[in-house]
Amino acid sequence: MMSLAQALAQVGSGPGWESLRESFRTGGDAQTLGGFVLVLAGLVVVAVAVVYILTRRRLPKQASLNAMKEVARVLQLGSQARRDIELVAGRAGVRQPAAILLSPANLSAAVRRGCNGLDDPSLTARMNELSVKLFGSALPPAARNEKGVGVGG
Repeated sequence: MMSLAQALAQVGSGPGWESLRESFRTGGDAQTLGGFVLVLAGLVVVAVAVVYILTRRRLPKQASLNAMKEVARVLQLGSQARRDIELVAGRAGVRQPAAILLSPANLSAAVRRGCNGLDDPSLTARMNELSVKLFGSALPPAARNEKGVGVGG
């Protein structure tokens, strides 16, 4: 059986190790010590990179960016409906437009806030049709007036 010192002696028996060992004994030349320091620094950099890669936090896929497209596909919404939802959600300050489609209350609140001050009766009418299609009921009167224009709330 071989001891650790013997194993290290065998590994370090090459000409590079011999010159390194000799340079430590005699004070050595700067070139040998410089090469050793560079190799050691390179190994440290590689070790740090490996540890970083293995332990870094996995970022979630960009699902949030494509969530609205996926919801529109599943609900079979057209491109106009998707644009309307994104417009209303953006004006209402909702980060994820798909969130306003979770319930009639969410849609109503978003229409109420998003269409406030917007002089586009057709947008509110389209959002009302969307509410009927998705939830089976029209937007409540608080979210629209007789002209179909959103009322602030």
